[in-house]
Amino acid sequence: MDAYIGGIVGLVANADAVSIGQGNGSAVVNEGDITVNGDFLYIGGDIGAIIRSSGIAVSAENSGNITASGSDAVGGIIGGILSSCTGEVVLKNSINSGNIESYGDAGGVICLVGTNATISGSKNTGNVIAGRNNEKARNAGGIVGNASGASLTIKDCVNGSGESDGGNITATGRVGGIIGGILPATITIENTSNYGDIFGSYRVGGIAGQAGIVSATFTNCHNYGDFSNDPGEGFSSISEGVRYGGLLGVTGGGVVTISKSSSEGTISITKDVTGNDAHRAGGLIGTVSTTCTISNTDSSMTLEETDIAVSFGGAISAVWADGNVTFDTCAINGEKFIGAVNSTANVVYNGNCTLNGFPYSES
Repeated sequence: MDAYIGGIVGLVANADAVSIGQGNGSAVVNEGDITVNGDFLYIGGDIGAIIRSSGIAVSAENSGNITASGSDAVGGIIGGILSSCTGEVVLKNSINSGNIESYGDAGGVICLVGTNATISGSKNTGNVIAGRNNEKARNAGGIVGNASGASLTIKDCVNGSGESDGGNITATGRVGGIIGGILPATITIENTSNYGDIFGSYRVGGIAGQAGIVSATFTNCHNYGDFSNDPGEGFSSISEGVRYGGLLGVTGGGVVTISKSSSEGTISITKDVTGNDAHRAGGLIGTVSTTCTISNTDSSMTLEETDIAVSFGGAISAVWADGNVTFDTCAINGEKFIGAVNSTANVVYNGNCTLNGFPYSES
């Protein structure tokens, strides 16, 4: 049985053309903490979930802390927008400043997006923790935890502030400064920034953790957060190598386009894997096995010195089989532009690409 909890509304169901918190430009506001012990699927600081509805528009704020010891999906504003919705759900000018800790997945603004949606002008400054004491890897994002089977646009959004310690994200699954997992979906992310530090040990990106079987476009996206593969106590051991990317952790299937974007910060690898897999990190993308075009995009991310084996590329750690990557006018720092390129992959350098300030044109 599904169960929903929200600081304002637990469940919005069978609604048509409804505006929540947008009258006279004002947002609905929750300031109370939410603590849940038990199996609830969707919990939101303002709205638990939206189902079987069409034409929903939301503007909301939450400053209450949310702690859920047995829930699957927790969001600072909305727990989940489910696939049973028709038409587009619009969330704009929404702010979460409450800290979130979920046994399952978590998103600073929305945890799960399963239908067409647009999120604009929104911000998260709360710290997000997903999956502590959970044997399964869980996903988390500063704005959205997961998007699946949806057409999603995220624009003019920010995670963290650069002025305080808020917006940090901790999880062991797909983790992103803006969105954790995109599986599968069509997504456009533009004019977004992540300032939060990320503590993750699987698929991690400053903007998105993993994009699989998608059409994804990233424009004017920037990461300023640091990465660490030590999430702390209560999280499972690392059996696979991490895939870190300054903008995108892993992409596989579909088409990815990145333009006018950048990444900076440090990557810290202090925990080794228990299996045979290797750690991989890239200043822009961890690993690529799809068609990817990167233009007018820079990275100055650095890997901290470590005794643990890490394959690092200033732009990409590895381009696997079926990878088809084109760079155009990109400035990259690092010992290598790309750590490794599969013999069946294709990499092209156009325009004025540079490595450590010097012209670069060879794979």
